[in-house]
Amino acid sequence: MPQLLAQIRGYVRLLTRTGLYMASTLTGKFAMTKNQLIKTLAQKRPHLRKKAVEEAVNCILDHIAEALVAKERVEIRNFGVFSVHYRISRKGRDFISGETLHVPPRYTAHFKAGKQLRERIADSAKQA
Repeated sequence: MPQLLAQIRGYVRLLTRTGLYMASTLTGKFAMTKNQLIKTLAQKRPHLRKKAVEEAVNCILDHIAEALVAKERVEIRNFGVFSVHYRISRKGRDFISGETLHVPPRYTAHFKAGKQLRERIADSAKQA
């Protein structure tokens, strides 16, 4: 188990140090897919096989998802925090018929960008 955690930490460092810029759909640019992320990482790290990069990305995403399902918090330093928020039940509205509906309570995934990520985004916005 400690060996797996060390591997995951290495993969996380790899992802955060590659300098990938995932374009926002709000800017009219594409949104990076998982396959594009894998391809970009494999190009930036030619000593790694594409299959190894794919396994690393899938492993990281699976562990984040498992932690969120267990309602745990996942903090990736200098990147951000993934957590689960509880949304209480509320009254909603059907926009077509106008009738009031009951929206049941639920858990939602939440991401909060870390300070360094927010600064990088702000700096890139200033340069554009």
